Amino acid sequence: PPPSARVGNPKRLARQAAREAGQPRPSTAAQEAIRQDIEQRARVAAGHGRQDRDAENAYRRQVRRAKAKARHRGH
Repeated sequence: PPPSARVGNPKRLARQAAREAGQPRPSTAAQEAIRQDIEQRARVAAGHGRQDRDAENAYRRQVRRAKAKARHRGH
């Protein structure tokens, strides 16, 4: 039989089908806009979380330094 008529390796074909099934499918413009909006909100939320953590760490350091200073003051 000619090479184009052969089916091929079934395992390879299954792997290729799985790869193609895992690829993102084209979406409508509305779906794409919603997805981008969700990603943007996630980035903003992640930035806010970082700021909150930094503020909390700064406050904790300030409290620790104040306690250390008080301990060194004597009675």
